[in-house]
Amino acid sequence: MTYTQGIKSMDTLRPRLRTALDYISAYTKEHGYSPSLKDIAIELTGDARNFGNISNTVIAPLIAAGYLKRGAKGQPRTLQVVNMPTVEGEAVK
Repeated sequence: MTYTQGIKSMDTLRPRLRTALDYISAYTKEHGYSPSLKDIAIELTGDARNFGNISNTVIAPLIAAGYLKRGAKGQPRTLQVVNMPTVEGEAVK
């Protein structure tokens, strides 16, 4: 499985990846820092126990596709949304 699996193009994301990206963006705007992997797991699955899997199935594909950037290794809450997909040709704000 490649990290970009589920991303058909830069403008088309699987619903789960789009939900995660929207959540990370909104959380960061509200709090001034990104959500933890546990926060993202709870948002997507309702269960914090799934947070280990979130890194490989959600975060890595979004980074590989150029939507997210991760800060310094080992530093928590350093995800940055660097690109949002477009909807019907319009940039998402």
